[in-house]
Amino acid sequence: MKNKSIDFYSLIPLYTEEVELKMKKGVETLFDGFDKYGVSDIIQLDRPNTAK
Repeated sequence: MKNKSIDFYSLIPLYTEEVELKMKKGVETLFDGFDKYGVSDIIQLDRPNTAK
């Protein structure tokens, strides 16, 4: 298994406002909001909307 790589992907449900923010200002701005509010790979149905 030399020189093989494994990629891990994560799905994070987004609020409509977060999608709009990403489209207008880019994914880095969205990720900055995730960092600010402590959004992680663990799905939390009651997590805050990071675009507000």
